[in-house]
Amino acid sequence: MRRSVIGKHVRGFQHIRKGLPCQDSHYSVRLPGGICILSVADGHGSESCPHSDVGARLAARIFCRTMKDLLRGTGTPEACLQPEESIQIARTLDEAWKRQVQEWHRCHLGAGPVPVEQYGTTLLGLVITDRFAFAYQLGDGDICMVEDGETVRLTSPERLLGTDTHSLSRPASWEKAVTAFRPLSGSSSRLFSMTTDGFANSYPGDREFMEAIGGYAEALAGYGVPAVSAALPAWLAEISEAGSGDDVTMLLAWETEKTSEEEEMS
Repeated sequence: MRRSVIGKHVRGFQHIRKGLPCQDSHYSVRLPGGICILSVADGHGSESCPHSDVGARLAARIFCRTMKDLLRGTGTPEACLQPEESIQIARTLDEAWKRQVQEWHRCHLGAGPVPVEQYGTTLLGLVITDRFAFAYQLGDGDICMVEDGETVRLTSPERLLGTDTHSLSRPASWEKAVTAFRPLSGSSSRLFSMTTDGFANSYPGDREFMEAIGGYAEALAGYGVPAVSAALPAWLAEISEAGSGDDVTMLLAWETEKTSEEEEMS
């Protein structure tokens, strides 16, 4: 199987109108043995979170770095990513993010108490191997897989009312994290997708959202990775303008037996 990674984030239509920066971030790394680590973060962007774009950027990189260190420092990937290890993984991410926020704040904004809550962000993470996928989620957004024409969610996070969401900035955020371990079977092609809530909120309902995710698998199979990668920014910008108006991020990992140009964009 060949695995290609495409990642794009666009500034939301409403953010452009208000002169606000993009609050989304994404990152990806590859390890020997075909392991791929992906992350997506969505800063809250509220008045009480003026530095959430920084918080999102730190979160996306921390997930990839933490999982990279974990996979290199232990035995088999299956052993260190089993459900019984998920609580410790979530705690490690929580502590690493808060530590990095404190260091960034003191380096760039001076000494004194660090208002961690001003950096609030969600976090999605995914580790893909040839044998399994491990998904992590704190807050809103979606992690999906398309296989044999069927689109499924890999995680089922708690849905809060309105625009509220779980956040890395809150005390003991790890308690709200959701993880999933999914063995993978043989398939001629498979798509993993990670999207911020600005994507799903641009569709009338869940059925339309799932159909849209499946459409990206069809586009990749029909047009190839380079064509989809080139078109993705315009597609996401159109989705934001016609839908939620929020920042939109999509990170795709496309697996196929066909020979194709591999790309990694972080």
